[in-house]
Amino acid sequence: MADARNKVGFPLAADSPFEDGYDIAGERDALKDLIEAPEPDERDLRWPRFMELLEREERLKRDQSNRQQRQYADPIVPDHEARALKQIGSLVTDETDVMEIHT
Repeated sequence: MADARNKVGFPLAADSPFEDGYDIAGERDALKDLIEAPEPDERDLRWPRFMELLEREERLKRDQSNRQQRQYADPIVPDHEARALKQIGSLVTDETDVMEIHT
């Protein structure tokens, strides 16, 4: 976790999954009481940071899900091709697969 903060005021981390370096773990630590509260206080001065954290967590979940669906293919690979990677090399069909080896 980095102590550095950008001009917006959120913590930064070199290993952040976000382009702007947003330190999601650092914010979780800083806002732990709001996160754990059954009903977080909207009047808390840190409320905008809390809402940003929730948005970032949701974005991270979506991005991870998309990467999994795309079989971790590079962004240059079109979606339909990335998702079709599951089928490449699959030996499971309705018919029996046979492999002939010549020595």
